Amino acid sequence: AKRSKDFYTVEEIADLMGRSAYTVRRWISEKRITATRVQGTGPRGRLPIAHDQIAKLIQAGNGSAI
Repeated sequence: AKRSKDFYTVEEIADLMGRSAYTVRRWISEKRITATRVQGTGPRGRLPIAHDQIAKLIQAGNGSAI
């Protein structure tokens, strides 16, 4: 069984949902899911996405069941 984490990267969400990182970033910009930008982690910052946002995407029909 996969160990559940509190936060996931854009890339991890993309992998879990079977979508591209670009799509996940678009979902964030469209406010479909909420990500918290972390400052000081590169030019654009990291975008950790809370675990509960995954359930939100699945309920909205945006990803396959995990």
